[in-house]
Amino acid sequence: LASVIGCIGQDFARLRIGVGSQEPVTDMKDYVLGAFRKEERPVLKEVIEKAVLCVEQWLEFGASKAMAAHNG
Repeated sequence: LASVIGCIGQDFARLRIGVGSQEPVTDMKDYVLGAFRKEERPVLKEVIEKAVLCVEQWLEFGASKAMAAHNG
């Protein structure tokens, strides 16, 4: 992402999916880029389906309307 920002700046829309941890994380990079834990896997299908819906709305109606519909 730093490379993209370096080339085009920070003014671009992007789909961001939040990550969270119930326990302290010492290396956030490894946590974010690591494999999903067994207890996290059941919600992956729902998260992916919501992301797909958001991208479809983004393409059809634009980023602002998609963000308004999906950001909590």
